[in-house]
Formats: sequence, structure tokens, C-alpha cells
Amino acid sequence: MDGSTIMSASDDKSCKVWSLRSQRFTYALSGHIHWVRSAHFSPDTRMAVTGSDDKTVKIWDTNTHRCIHTFYEHTRPVTCTKFHPFGTVVATAGEDQTIKVWDIRNYKLLQNYNAHNSVINDVSFHPSGDFLLSVSTDGSIKVRLSHISHITASPTDLIYT
Repeated sequence: MDGSTIMSASDDKSCKVWSLRSQRFTYALSGHIHWVRSAHFSPDTRMAVTGSDDKTVKIWDTNTHRCIHTFYEHTRPVTCTKFHPFGTVVATAGEDQTIKVWDIRNYKLLQNYNAHNSVINDVSFHPSGDFLLSVSTDGSIKVRLSHISHITASPTDLIYT
């Protein structure tokens, strides 16, 4: 994939991948049992991450179109998923008001933040990978040092309301 492909989350329990060049549907990533709320390619587009109302996060191989791992640790629907710029870590968040950061090389939970007082609408890494941003229906935006290189460090928050 060369930047001419996009993906969309869908209420039919799948993620759909589209070609911008041909303006056509290419394939679906199917495996969730409820609405898919978030879908995101890895920086090299070899993988994708999806989050769903079924409370799961799935990592996909975009060449085989198969799910290679499922995380079950969220307790409410997952509303957002993003890859770290390095491509080896994903951040997920949702209605359980937590942000979870996963190492997808070994499928381990690296960080778990009780982040907001309401549903988290989106989470994103700064392009440098040094910061993790989140926004919530509680009216706040939070910026954290991501500590991806220094996992044992404690989180640092800046809160904007």
C-alpha cells in the first residue's frame, strides 16, 4: 500500500479498505461481533488496528486480511485506536475512560491510564512519538509524555479544559 488506500470503520462489524486510485472497495477485515468504531493503519501499512463496541481491540495483518491478535482488557466499547509512529505500539481508549498502550511485538500491556471522567473520543500520538494526546466528552484535552522509550517512568499529564 502506498498511501492510496484508506480504511473505514463500519456498523456491519467490519473494517473496510478502499482504493483511492480505483475509487473501489478492496477488502474487509471481519471478526468483531459488534460495530467497529475505530480503524487505523500502522505507519508501514502492513498492519491495522481496530476497536469495537464488543470491547475488543484487534491487530490485523493487511496482507493476509487475518486477525493476528485480540486484546480483551477494555470493559466498555472501544472508541479509538492509533499506532505509535514507530509502528510497534498502539494506544486504545473508549467508554471505560481508560487509555491502554500495548506493545504489539509481544502483546503486552505497557501502560494503563485512568485518563478522563467520561468517554474518550480520540487518542493520538504526536508525530515525534514523545506525546500522547486524548480528548473526552468531559471537556478536557490531556497531553502525556508517552514514555515509550522509558516504560518504567511514571506518566506526566498536562490537562486543558
